[in-house]
Amino acid sequence: MKQIIILCIIAIFTTNAFSQEVLNSDSITNDFSYFIKQLENTHPDPYSGFGGKVFFHIQAENIKNKIKYGSYTQEKFSDELSLFLSNLHDGHSFIETKDDKTANKTDKILPVNYRIIPDGAILSELPAKYKELLGSKVEKINGIPMDSILRQILIFNPCENIYGSYSWLVQYARKYTFYAKLFPDLQNEITFQVKTLNNEKKNLQISFVEKEKMKDVSIEKLPQTKMLSSKDYMLYQFLDAKKDVMLFKFSSVMARENFEYTIKKKYANAYNQLKYFYQFMLQKEMPADTAKAISDIPSFSETFYNMLQEMKAKKSKSLIIDLRENSGGWLPITLPSLYLLYGDRFLKTDMDNKSYTLISPLFLNKINSTLNELNQSDNCSYKLGDYTMPQDDKKNKNIEILRQEFIENGMSSIKTKLTQQDGTPLYCPEQVYVLTNTWTYSAAFQYAFYLWKMGAVVVGVPSMQAPNTFIASTPFQLPYTKINCSISNTMQVYLPANDSRAKIFYPDIMLSVYDYIKYNFDGNSEIMFLLNKIKQK
Repeated sequence: MKQIIILCIIAIFTTNAFSQEVLNSDSITNDFSYFIKQLENTHPDPYSGFGGKVFFHIQAENIKNKIKYGSYTQEKFSDELSLFLSNLHDGHSFIETKDDKTANKTDKILPVNYRIIPDGAILSELPAKYKELLGSKVEKINGIPMDSILRQILIFNPCENIYGSYSWLVQYARKYTFYAKLFPDLQNEITFQVKTLNNEKKNLQISFVEKEKMKDVSIEKLPQTKMLSSKDYMLYQFLDAKKDVMLFKFSSVMARENFEYTIKKKYANAYNQLKYFYQFMLQKEMPADTAKAISDIPSFSETFYNMLQEMKAKKSKSLIIDLRENSGGWLPITLPSLYLLYGDRFLKTDMDNKSYTLISPLFLNKINSTLNELNQSDNCSYKLGDYTMPQDDKKNKNIEILRQEFIENGMSSIKTKLTQQDGTPLYCPEQVYVLTNTWTYSAAFQYAFYLWKMGAVVVGVPSMQAPNTFIASTPFQLPYTKINCSISNTMQVYLPANDSRAKIFYPDIMLSVYDYIKYNFDGNSEIMFLLNKIKQK
């Protein structure tokens, strides 16, 4: 999985021997009961996905008896928990799994990969002898239609919509163990039925390869034009000689601001999240001094401010914000950028989104707070099991008060500069575009939605994140098996339930297969498309 797991919960790995031995049935039965208790106490609605509370408990009891009288390894038990959670269709509630180390050494690899376009999955990597089929749409795998494959993936992995299934297909594209779950009689090859760029139906058989022999396989890939001069996780750059089009890209909604906040508030796992951020996002060693480690991380609001200053100096007309492959983080760090772009209009705009958090012991532990402290800070009288109710206090406050509170309470390293704006945009280009794909997730998706509400045009592939869904991962660990789990604690409602985008947020502009053909299925086809569109204005 992408950085969702890495940045949300601590990876505490068990030994390989423990993962393969048969576990004590009474102990894992108790683990399962503990898991069900935490799920009921923490999740905003654990029942609807099962058809109601009665059916939730019927299925839980059936699995409990199955575990009690069955034979389970750690891996098999994890799969059972994942299967149970799949009923929620909730990408933020999951079981952290790990591959068996011994299996990894001998695991076979399929020399194939996919790319997801709005129309489906295309072949993006193939053995060289099949290179003429790159870009072909996958219609069947081992004789099974793709829609059936995608439904099957939903059983094993938490997904909120069909593009979530596509995401997992890409994530596990090369793994034998993944295909073995889909095809119980799997041998040593996969048969694809594809539709070529000439609309011809063709079959190709691709054999699995031992890991150590993969270096001998010649692989052809779809092109990936370099757009940016650096691989930094957050950067910006003009895309044209006239400096009329700016591209801003960041791979994670994490920056200096959120780490300052979580370390100061002593959030559970805050230090470990910082460590993993350095390891997996910055890809460098973290300074021993925590304060220096935080100060060395770029500030989101400062970076965005500097970018807009450059655009203002050149009177640039277009801004492209690239959120592809951004799996989320902390939405609050992005809000100052909306004020920089739109000033008071952002503060006055009703995003018409609501979030309802179930107050539970796990949630309070996550935010390092007691119930009394939470009530005092929110001026409420919540009890355990209550839902926080969003308060719309904008109507009762004038814009000066709203502005002052936004700046004072916001996560920003440039509060003085925000104050100096005095409600006016620092700079707002004529058009803002937002690029999304299936992995535009969690806080990255929320940021895209907020920009859309402010008038930005969303371009690309629908996200695996549903506008109306469960969010906010809350980590915990099972006492006996030490399996790491995550359960959502909040229900997010961004659109009316009957809205056509409530479960799949379709971008305003989705490239057709012919558009992708025009740009040779380049990994940056969407940016090329926009550059041509802007040029033609």
